[in-house]
Amino acid sequence: MGNLAQRTLSMAYKNCDGKIPVLSHLFVSEDQSLLIQAQNILAQSQEYMESQELHKYVEALWSVVWAANKYVDEQAPWTLKKQILNA
Repeated sequence: MGNLAQRTLSMAYKNCDGKIPVLSHLFVSEDQSLLIQAQNILAQSQEYMESQELHKYVEALWSVVWAANKYVDEQAPWTLKKQILNA
């Protein structure tokens, strides 16, 4: 989780003047899929905490972290940036 935070926050800081850009009009299916998974974690987490299923809570949380790390690896924003600058 720390690695994911470092990667994404560093990228935003270096390339977006330290601000998180709002580009929802440019989202593709991969973007939407990850966002939906992250949004669903709140309701799932509340259910797991109320039923004291902490192992399921942790699994759900980490599944989003793993999905986000995979997303960053597959999207390779550092490569996209180079392609845009060289275009």
